[in-house]
Amino acid sequence: MLRHMLRSVLCCHAHGLSHRDLKLDNYVFASSNDTAALKLIDFGLSLRTTEEDLTTLCGTPVYVAPELAQAVLTARRRRKQGLAPLTYTKAVDMWACGVIMYLLLSGDVPFEGEDNEGAKKRRLRELREKMELKVKTKKHFLDPEAIQDSRG
Repeated sequence: MLRHMLRSVLCCHAHGLSHRDLKLDNYVFASSNDTAALKLIDFGLSLRTTEEDLTTLCGTPVYVAPELAQAVLTARRRRKQGLAPLTYTKAVDMWACGVIMYLLLSGDVPFEGEDNEGAKKRRLRELREKMELKVKTKKHFLDPEAIQDSRG
């Protein structure tokens, strides 16, 4: 599953596109079929980009890369000083992939904040349970014994 997530991001990057809002909610299965493809959705914040020209705050806080947060936190001060704003690259998408992997493996957010943590954790737990259910229904892809059983 993670391989498919990474492939979708790398495909975007190969076409000069930064998604900028990668999160579990933005990955869906094409159908309820056992062999359904995993799809990346919601390109509302995505931008065609060169290497270092992104400056705007966007994304979901749990998934935001440190360089994006730093660019946003220093933007006002840098403007007052007459300096150009810090920029970030499409590598922020890869950070979000790491956060997604952490969530899927641990069931918890890698960094804690103070705003509505209970609701956030509950939502992440629900998403993880949905993902586990989908994996359990695809057991024959993961378990060699299940493959043997299905062959007869």
